[in-house]
Amino acid sequence: MRAYLLREKTFFLGLFCIAAAYFVEATPYIGAVGHYGSINEFAFVYICAVIFIVTKRVVEHAEFLARHFGEPYGTLVLILSASAIEVMMVVTIMLHGPTHEPTLARDAVFAGVILSMNAVLGVALLIGGVKFMEQEFNQRSAYSYMTKLGAMCALGMFIPMVVPPHLLSSYKVFIIVVFSVLYGFFLFFQVGSYSYFFSYGECQSEDCETRQTENIKPSLRVLTLIAYLVVIGILVEFLSISVDDSISYFGLPNVTAALIVAVISKAPESLAVMRAAIRNNMQLVINIALSSALSTMALTVPAILIVGLIAKINVVIALTQVQALLLVTTIMLAYMNQSSGRTNAYGGTIQLSLFCAYLFTLFF
Repeated sequence: MRAYLLREKTFFLGLFCIAAAYFVEATPYIGAVGHYGSINEFAFVYICAVIFIVTKRVVEHAEFLARHFGEPYGTLVLILSASAIEVMMVVTIMLHGPTHEPTLARDAVFAGVILSMNAVLGVALLIGGVKFMEQEFNQRSAYSYMTKLGAMCALGMFIPMVVPPHLLSSYKVFIIVVFSVLYGFFLFFQVGSYSYFFSYGECQSEDCETRQTENIKPSLRVLTLIAYLVVIGILVEFLSISVDDSISYFGLPNVTAALIVAVISKAPESLAVMRAAIRNNMQLVINIALSSALSTMALTVPAILIVGLIAKINVVIALTQVQALLLVTTIMLAYMNQSSGRTNAYGGTIQLSLFCAYLFTLFF
């Protein structure tokens, strides 16, 4: 046990960062209490760096559990861990973020889906295509993810664009219930009778060798994973202070906070996806990238709606016209790129071009 704890130096780094951030926030000699004063930009970079380092350990623990339990359980462990980070970040920014913008949570969810579908998946396809020309996977997995994602985007973000204002509260309750049921059924079938949809061929030799050499109890890994998630949740609350002050000081659009949330919360999946693409494991790339986008809709949207109803915060989930057009295009092109069960670098460049278009829309 002692040797295991000594390996978890990252956990103590996270605790140190929490203590330092609390000290600076509570010290009036540096700036106003509740802020970081003149070292705000340094605090932002430092806290972000620590969150990324801690997130890397989350990925490593989740990947161990993934190798131990196999697919699709492995992907599920990683995605649920990363989704917990995302939900904590979105809710924290929503409650403590810049001017309590009612569209901030929606923009964070939208950014998360676009980042997973276009940036993460696009880079993975590009890397895999350059290195291996074409990569194969079980196309039924992509079909399962894309149909469910399309339905949830329509129910959660497109239809609210035309729902009358006096019915929005009731419709939000409807979304919470329907999303919970749909995602519950999806997980039930993913780990049950349709689990073969999400696997392709034999596991990679590197994965198999690692599974044989690891001897740490999975229960201990799970507890460590939970501890890291708690640390990240606390760090995110301190980060929200720096984000709020930075946006106000530099006059940036509030949607910048949504992009920061998406980038940090998608770091675990992004790292795992790139590793899988380099190992020529496109099935794992598809499982993680599309499952990440699906979990953003299925878990984060109900979470922000529940918090909004409890805290009596107006949460806008209807997309703007530009966002709706970009999301529809993303889903259609992603489905076309993956409908054959083979991917290449050409498809990756298409996905990346849509992400660049999203970055451009931030200045609209």
